Amino acid sequence: MLIRLFRSHQNAQLLALVLGILLLWGDAFIRLRPAETGSDLAPLYALLFSWSFSFPWLSSLLAVIMLVAQALLLNQILTDEGLAQRNSFLPAILMIMLLSYHPGLLCLHPAIPASFLLILAMRMMLKARQHEKAYQEVFSAALLLSLSALINIYYLTLLPMIWIFLIINQSYHWRDWVISILGLITPFVYLAFFYFMDDSLLQVIQSYGLVFMDLSWPQRISGMSTAEWVVQGTLTFFLLLAFVRQISRASEKVISLRRAYMMINWMLLMALISVTMNTKQWVLTGSIIMVPAVITFTNWIQSSRKTRWQELFMWLILAGIAALKILL
Repeated sequence: MLIRLFRSHQNAQLLALVLGILLLWGDAFIRLRPAETGSDLAPLYALLFSWSFSFPWLSSLLAVIMLVAQALLLNQILTDEGLAQRNSFLPAILMIMLLSYHPGLLCLHPAIPASFLLILAMRMMLKARQHEKAYQEVFSAALLLSLSALINIYYLTLLPMIWIFLIINQSYHWRDWVISILGLITPFVYLAFFYFMDDSLLQVIQSYGLVFMDLSWPQRISGMSTAEWVVQGTLTFFLLLAFVRQISRASEKVISLRRAYMMINWMLLMALISVTMNTKQWVLTGSIIMVPAVITFTNWIQSSRKTRWQELFMWLILAGIAALKILL
């Protein structure tokens, strides 16, 4: 039933998209949650959105607008690149669902602007394939990846994606590599200078080290309820199922699509590194997976003739979202 909807007329899909936004975010304007205030490890988020703590209604509205914009942008990118069927809003709907599944995300959460920057970086990387000398695109992609890490620290695990992209596309010219390094380090050079002038550089470096050196799980386990474990387990199971299918069917694609899916596969694998981070903010660390997960789920749903498992996935995720809204 749900899968058929995404293969129906665009007007029906747009109506489902609007209704989905209202159902997922309606209570966010009733039960206002203060947005994350940022920290020394999320300086760009603190700079841009520190006001949101005082204006939760306005910040929730901005979060919805930003979420819908990035969902439609991702939908358009996947359609243009041949990674999703035309006349389908499935990627957009999945993006909104996965970035709204937990009540903690129903505010101006760092996951929303960070994923927006990641989508823009991915767009630059895919666009670079069309040019022999794509120096501007490579620099922009690297810069956007760095900026996303200044909003959500765990996006640091995705910084090597720019070099994986260059290898996949067989771009071995030294200029591409130097430009990518410049794009990655530029925000951190300015940040280091600011902290140096503030006489807090050493303290911030130590804070970064603490995040990435302690990889134990006790805090994460104790910080999750049974309902959260069930929803996370369901997402993980179906993501693994979709990921295996995506890898097994990659050889059937043309070379350009194979390279695009190879990049997505690596993005997903590198995002999984963030899951090992020891933090009570497991929603924040897990949000890094959402963009490659949406692409993987889209490919799994749209490339299958029999849709029993896909239909089950959609209903279970909707049930999980409803359960988390009631229980948390």
